[in-house]
Amino acid sequence: MEKTKRYCLCIDPQMQASNWLKRQYASLGMITTKMTDGPFKRTIEIAIDLGKMVMIENVGERVDVHVESLIRKEITKFGDQRMIKLCRRQLKYDPNFHMIMVTSLGKPHYDVNITNHITLINFFVTVEGLTQNLLSMVVANERKDLEESYNDNMKATFDNIKSLKTIENQIL
Repeated sequence: MEKTKRYCLCIDPQMQASNWLKRQYASLGMITTKMTDGPFKRTIEIAIDLGKMVMIENVGERVDVHVESLIRKEITKFGDQRMIKLCRRQLKYDPNFHMIMVTSLGKPHYDVNITNHITLINFFVTVEGLTQNLLSMVVANERKDLEESYNDNMKATFDNIKSLKTIENQIL
């Protein structure tokens, strides 16, 4: 999340990621808000001006117009100052500003104009995924030779797929 240039949208039905993010970035003074809060727009403006990280919780399938203009990151320069557009207003933009959006919807569907400009992070936990992770951990601890063999086979598979793609491109 820290290395991406785009803003993040976390799919988090269990709200585990939201709690983890709050603990992780509390020391940085992260501001937490909801789109339904009264001073939502003002909170975003303050975070942009001060270069703070802001987390927007309970984002639905329809993203607020204020956030939509931010997601596009339409940053312009006026002299030596960077400005960003927030709903027809130009605000002084601090490059330390970062926005994380969190939705509690399990399988949200967002407009293509939104998904093209964000990084989607899925924190949705399934029973099959947990089973696979636990099995992998047990095998890694009990039978290291099987784990190494599995990793070697996976690497060989990906190398073969890559080779196949290059051969197909050369033929075509």
